[in-house]
Formats: sequence, C-alpha cells, structure tokens
Amino acid sequence: MIRGIENYLQPRGYTALLANTDSSDAIERAALGSLLGRRVDGLIVASGSRRASTLAEAYQAGVFAVMLNRDAGGIPYPLVTGHDATGIAATVAHLAELGHRRILHIAGPADFSTSETRAAAFRAACASTRRVTGTVVEAAALSVESGQQTMDRILTEHRNRPTAIVAGNDLVAFGVLRSLRAHGLSCPGDISVAGFNDIEFAQDSNPPLTTVHVPMQEMGAEAARVLLEAIETKAQEPVTVHLPVSLMVRGSTGPAPA
Repeated sequence: MIRGIENYLQPRGYTALLANTDSSDAIERAALGSLLGRRVDGLIVASGSRRASTLAEAYQAGVFAVMLNRDAGGIPYPLVTGHDATGIAATVAHLAELGHRRILHIAGPADFSTSETRAAAFRAACASTRRVTGTVVEAAALSVESGQQTMDRILTEHRNRPTAIVAGNDLVAFGVLRSLRAHGLSCPGDISVAGFNDIEFAQDSNPPLTTVHVPMQEMGAEAARVLLEAIETKAQEPVTVHLPVSLMVRGSTGPAPA
C-alpha cells in the first residue's frame, strides 16, 4: 500500500511521511499531532480502529484524510478498500464445492470494519448455500500467535470440529497451520485452511495457502488519488471505493474428509 501511495504522489510533487502506530490509540494520537504540527496537506490512515477519537477531531478541524482498507466508524471520511464480501463469498463457495459442510471463520477484532464485513459476508455465504453450517469465533488479534491460540482452543473445546477454516487474514491462517501441526493434523487432509490478503509469502507456506488476493498497491494509489483530489478541489465527500479481489486456490484447501 505504501508503495502505491508513493508511486502516485512523487510524480505530482508530494512526499509521503510514514508513521506506524502499532494499533495503539496513544501512539496514533501522538503521530497525528506531530504530522498536523508539520502542516501536512492531508492524511491517509490505514489503522482504521473505530476507537479513533483523534480522527473525529481532525475531521471537525477540516483536515483532509482518506481511510485505507478500514473505515473509522461514524467519521465520514472517504474509504478505499477491497471488495471483501465477494472474496469471502468466493472462498465459502470454493469450500462448499469441495464437500465441506462444517466451516468456521476466525474473525479479527470487532473494532475493525474489515472484521465486521468479512464475518457478515461469511454468515451470508453459508446461509445462501443451505448446505453449510458456518460458525464465527473472534481472535484477539490478526496475528500468527492469536491464530494459533484460537485454533488450539477450537480443537480442544469443539467435539464436532470443522473440516475447513476461513481465517480473517493470512497471518491468522499461518497460526492455524501451526496449531494443526502441533496437534498432529494435516492440511488439507484433515482440515482445509483459507486466508485473506495474499501476502507475499502466502504461496511459500507449507502447504501453499489458498487466500483472497487484495490489490494492496492499487488501493494505496487510489487512496492517494482521492486525497489529492480533495486537496486540489478543497472539498471531500464520504465516498467508498471498492477494488476487486480474487480467490487464489492453492494447496491448503482440498476435499472434505470422508
């Protein structure tokens, strides 16, 4: 995403300043204060926590900003994101075609709009097939460690374990794979696993990860375009731009076990 932002801004005479918040509200508040103190022309915000009170203050102050990947709750900034719902629907349809009837979605934290969107799309996709029983559990974080801990708990507590997992993102999926290995289970022989985002190393995992490809670089460039348009016109509308996603089928999904 950063590469896409920079590639769009640099030929147009703008420089991107980067601040990493590590999902901390305090760090985000300090970073935004520092950037606004430097009189930046606008903000592209990819943290997207719905607790972001600092963004509400920025909006009230007339600061131009674009949300990238996740929205900020009720703050009416424009949003550039992938069409997550279609990606989840394609994943569920793929697993249903392979014969899976018990599918579990490990969602990200509820204060992320992407978590809410993907979980809702998962429930809708399972309901529309009429053959699939879909269950949603929430992971504490979108990380490998949280994915492993959540899957450990599922394998310990669920007597009728799922035959397929749809992870909230690829890192969670890697954690699921780690948990399966620790419990002596194979993927996809015992349980199929699908991720979301198609990060750089997804196809190098063991097995290669079936996942939804999200056009991150294109999303970054589009966010920069939307922001520059606001800066130049001195006006901003709360539009949402959805970029298309696609399912990448690899070795981590296979037929449901008999």
